[in-house]
Amino acid sequence: MKEKLLAYGFKVTEEDGEECLIKVISKIGDRFQTRLRYYDNPSVFGSQNQIYIDRDFLRGLETIKESDVINNHNELHSGAKKNWLKFKEEFPEIKSAI
Repeated sequence: MKEKLLAYGFKVTEEDGEECLIKVISKIGDRFQTRLRYYDNPSVFGSQNQIYIDRDFLRGLETIKESDVINNHNELHSGAKKNWLKFKEEFPEIKSAI
């Protein structure tokens, strides 16, 4: 899975001392930056084929629910919503962790 996600545009980084893959899905014009975070090692966080959706609010980075992306109040996150729905089509086996 790691190779497929890297080919999709994810980048390897480190979060909380653990290697993970990150991809920003928000676009210019979105109110806050939204990103996807995937751990290739299922023993680290959750189980394999789960992804975390993080939004960088003014109060800091928070993990949000899929419904927070899809509801897209006032069209303030239309880039993130569009890219999340595209990601779900490309990777139906990966589900939101919360």
